[in-house]
Amino acid sequence: MNLNDDQFMENAISEIFGSLYPHERISVIPCGNHSYDRNRVYKVEVSGQLFVIKFIASEHRVLRERTVIPMVQTINTLRILATGKYGNQIDWILYNHVDGWVLEEVIDDFDLDQKRHLFREIGEKMGAFHALRTFDYFGDWTSERQSDLTAYRDYIISDCERQIKMVMAQPVVDQDALMTAVSRLRDEYENITPLKLGRLCHRDFDGRNILVSIHADEGIHISGILDFEKTVVHNAHFDIAALYRKYFLIEPKLIPYFTEGYRKYLTIEDDFNQSLRFYLYRSAIDLLSWSNEISSEFFSEANRYLKWLVAMDAHLKQYHL
Repeated sequence: MNLNDDQFMENAISEIFGSLYPHERISVIPCGNHSYDRNRVYKVEVSGQLFVIKFIASEHRVLRERTVIPMVQTINTLRILATGKYGNQIDWILYNHVDGWVLEEVIDDFDLDQKRHLFREIGEKMGAFHALRTFDYFGDWTSERQSDLTAYRDYIISDCERQIKMVMAQPVVDQDALMTAVSRLRDEYENITPLKLGRLCHRDFDGRNILVSIHADEGIHISGILDFEKTVVHNAHFDIAALYRKYFLIEPKLIPYFTEGYRKYLTIEDDFNQSLRFYLYRSAIDLLSWSNEISSEFFSEANRYLKWLVAMDAHLKQYHL
């Protein structure tokens, strides 16, 4: 099995669609970010009808998609149409095609009023997602990967230390900024609050996985949320905090519109602001710990963000919800 082998992938798609739709003519277009060397995603047209097929190498990621997408279909447009394992080697999932533009590719074309409207709707979508179900544990979708809520704080600290150990092995550009960030992250361990309920946590709820429809008469709206392969039961605040790096720290005027939408479904507890500094430094360290394996460009971006966060530390309270 080799996801980088174009001929292998071409043969897989031909055989899968030949079985599902015999005698139909198909055309294939790669989509998704194949440069990250993870999954392979393709848009496939079958006699004028569009589908999306994803090949996933990780069994845990497959299980998350197959578990969560049906769970959230009352609030999202993405559907699983078929699943399988090609050649007994690699799992694949076939989805309906959701129309829309990838938000990350078009957001710079929107003015501030359009972004305000959009982030109110993002708040609504995320709030509905988090409110959908609650759990008396945190973790993944198999029992051996689940833990009691009382173990949450110790788990998070242990995981932070794991990330710190990993990042120390990376060729980080600014060692002073890194050591300052590590020290501040550890200082914030005291602000890790107990987890009262587990909720769905997407862990990648940002512009790369949000589709928007753009129409002259209907305006801009979210048409779908994608990519649930990282979704687990966890602290829902992590999804909110993940919006800061790309959006809220750049344009804090979006924050009240997001919270207005989110609070239609859930309150945001006061302890979010208490823990915000922890969330931001944790996310910066986490990004540095693995981004170098994805691409040098992504790793450079992670280094720039860490340095910027360290410099902005005294002003972080102005970004509270």
